[in-house]
Amino acid sequence: PPAVILFQYFSFLAAVTLKPATCKVLFLFISKVIYGNVVSMDIKTIIEETCLSNMSVSRSLNELVQSNVIIKSKYATDRRRNEYWINPLAMWKGNSIKRKRVIEKNINQLEMFGKNGEQYQKDENTKSKEVFSDTFIGKL
Repeated sequence: PPAVILFQYFSFLAAVTLKPATCKVLFLFISKVIYGNVVSMDIKTIIEETCLSNMSVSRSLNELVQSNVIIKSKYATDRRRNEYWINPLAMWKGNSIKRKRVIEKNINQLEMFGKNGEQYQKDENTKSKEVFSDTFIGKL
């Protein structure tokens, strides 16, 4: 079955930072993402799929852009649609080697929740070690 990798540290930050409507839009995007973390969708479809108002969808998209969870651009062949690129520090659909290359190439441009790409990865590694040791090591 189709699958994505959703990173736990990002999930935690999204859960405690983003508004509920924004999380709803984000999970719609995660469910529709294609390889390379791209989602192509118009506002009307987002409204229909999430049952949110036009204003709520607009605010949610702005919050995702402001938090650098997504980058929004016009679809190349249909100007009514938008294309969204989901930050690879949040989740990934595709080959992990390709993800690593994308991150290495763009590390200075990747920022989420006010942290630059390098700091985000350090915090993610620290948090992952804490969760791992609390969950597994303490039970051995």
